[in-house]
Amino acid sequence: MRKGTMEEQEHEQVRTVPKTQCGACGRYFVGTSVFDLHRITDPDAKFGRRCQTEDEMVAAGLAHEPRYVKFRVENKPTTELQDVWYSRVKRENLATSNPWGKEKISATEDGELE
Repeated sequence: MRKGTMEEQEHEQVRTVPKTQCGACGRYFVGTSVFDLHRITDPDAKFGRRCQTEDEMVAAGLAHEPRYVKFRVENKPTTELQDVWYSRVKRENLATSNPWGKEKISATEDGELE
């Protein structure tokens, strides 16, 4: 994947995620809970666990999108555009719930909260 220019990195700063990468398949994930979902028990696999295929992850409720991932090169912080997997259900719940847990929040078409 390509590294973003400084302008792209500044523009996408809000959409930058910490790096959670699988050492076996090399995929990136939004958090350890999504990472854990992609590893499944398989008695035929080495060590009894394996990474799900892309089709299996989609069927399990995961999706992916390009995101800038933070990491360090020669001890200098940088970002790189990668395909990052997330939980569709968790994202939908966050988008429609009140952070204080009292009631649902809705927005008008122009983005104003009702």
